[in-house]
Amino acid sequence: MVWPLNNRGHNRRISPNCGPTAWTLAAATALLAVCLAASANPLPEPTWTELAQLVPRFAEAPSSEAGDTLAYLLRVSPGAVAIRKNAQIVEANFDLFAPYLIEAHRPGVAWTIAPGVADLYLQMADRPQRDAMLEVLRSWLLTSAISPEVSAKYEQVAAVSVEDQVAVAEILSDAGDTVAIPAMRALQATIPKGSGAWVHLDQAVTRMSAALEAGFLVPTEESGVRLARGPEDATVMVAGRVVSESVAAGVFHELGKAESHSKTAMTRGGVIVRIEFADGLVGKLTWSEGSSFVYTDNARQNEHRRTRVGVRGWGLVAVIGEVLRANGMEDHPLAK
Repeated sequence: MVWPLNNRGHNRRISPNCGPTAWTLAAATALLAVCLAASANPLPEPTWTELAQLVPRFAEAPSSEAGDTLAYLLRVSPGAVAIRKNAQIVEANFDLFAPYLIEAHRPGVAWTIAPGVADLYLQMADRPQRDAMLEVLRSWLLTSAISPEVSAKYEQVAAVSVEDQVAVAEILSDAGDTVAIPAMRALQATIPKGSGAWVHLDQAVTRMSAALEAGFLVPTEESGVRLARGPEDATVMVAGRVVSESVAAGVFHELGKAESHSKTAMTRGGVIVRIEFADGLVGKLTWSEGSSFVYTDNARQNEHRRTRVGVRGWGLVAVIGEVLRANGMEDHPLAK
């Protein structure tokens, strides 16, 4: 079967001399990073090469047989569609590739979830295509996720792991798919409270249902920070030592007054402040330089999407320095 191309520009031919679009550049970066990170068991180079070579051939001479091969190769080596030329081809012929991208995301078909592929699909899809992908992704959250049709079609199917279910939940959350919330909550109820998977599912729902309550620290447009939680249910540690309630309140107060900035690459030493919440959410501050720190947390399973914020405040340095000196750590730069 040959899938028809639409009339929205997706059937335009790619000129060898045309420059990459913004989506293509994003695809080449995001897909490679995310797909490589998702591959727990890297496959032999021929598999990647086979898919990389199949994309342009399929665009030139589409067939149902070639499409099935495309879906199969996408399930085991999705990063091959990210090279610049192939990203352009997929973008230009999106309606042609869409059904097979959906097939490659069915439970049991994909060996592992590569969030970047689904993300970019959802960015490019029209409403019916988007709804079709969201329906397939939601099926991952069900108890019996692998359909008999999938089991019959493939010689081997991949088990549905909690890790992949969480990865799908985060994709659905970022897509704003509130229809998936009941299934996310049902899955969350089967997981021990406070575990990593429980936290990630809880945060995925919260980002959709009560966005201001998600996470802990986020930068504001005014170069400040917003704290979504108070110190009441938090355990605060400075240099690995639990501090008193009054000191914890001081840390929260100074964090709330801190500035945010974009310089988050350089850090020195380990985590200087660790904030653990009763539900399992953990925020960390690592010292950068001067009065600057890098904030990270565990609100997401996908490390490439985790919050990373540069924060700066001399008041925060003062609170930390006082704790360091009280614990005989006068030699630490922040204690001076």
